[in-house]
Amino acid sequence: MVLDYQTLLFTSILAGYGYALIFVLTWLRRREEVYLLIWGLGLVCLATGLWLALISPTAPEEYLTPAEGLIVHLLFAGSFSAGWIGVRRFDGKPTPLPSAAAAAAAAPLAYWAVMTVGALPAHALAAMYLGLMLPCGLLAFELLWCRTGDRLPSRTLAGVAFSLYLLSFAVSAGLSMIAGPDPMSEEAVQSAQIALVVNEICMLLAYVGLLAMSGERAHVELEQLATVDPLTGLLNRRGLATWADRLLAKPGWRPEAIALLLLDIDRFKRVNDDLGHDAGDAVLVHLAR
Repeated sequence: MVLDYQTLLFTSILAGYGYALIFVLTWLRRREEVYLLIWGLGLVCLATGLWLALISPTAPEEYLTPAEGLIVHLLFAGSFSAGWIGVRRFDGKPTPLPSAAAAAAAAPLAYWAVMTVGALPAHALAAMYLGLMLPCGLLAFELLWCRTGDRLPSRTLAGVAFSLYLLSFAVSAGLSMIAGPDPMSEEAVQSAQIALVVNEICMLLAYVGLLAMSGERAHVELEQLATVDPLTGLLNRRGLATWADRLLAKPGWRPEAIALLLLDIDRFKRVNDDLGHDAGDAVLVHLAR
């Protein structure tokens, strides 16, 4: 069991730092996408927390001390809060730093408080798992329900992965509540193993989904640049042709169900000559609206 625990920790650490490196390298090529860096830093927090748990002189034979747990679990929770901040930056929403900090503090403070009052360490671990559900739940909610208009399949993948994190935390909390004082008891070991195995699976799905979100949005933006006039927001020639092809490909399409309206602006050249091209652009935008 000890070897399994350490092996799972070690592989999770390598995966976390590896994914973080991918996010940072991607951000270096697209500096304007700061959320990539934020997600990468979140992964660094997660992997560093696992590393500190691995090198603890007492684990896994003993539970982490209150001080150790405060640091380790703050890094765990901070990774989910960073993910939440990154998704909000991706959506162009305000960055909720105070809320993210409060959500990240729930798990470590819960562990520290329960350990300090002398309760069973397993119960402190259960409180920690319940505390982790707060930042993780905010992240899953932001991905699945607080959409801004982008219908990206990768966003759903990431949201489902973080929802699985939530489920694993609930199961681990339940197992910890029935575990005794021995950290090597069957329930305690199962609690840790479930959390680590789900972490490996969900880390892959969640952060691949987050990385793919950036690529999908870039593809959508490039397609929009190629088919939409940037001044008026109307379809250009290529966009009109693409739209017509899709319409004609629809089953049961009726030719009499569509009309095409052509407009021409009288004396538009005089507007440009007398008032300037900025005024001409304003006329085009107004007409398009």
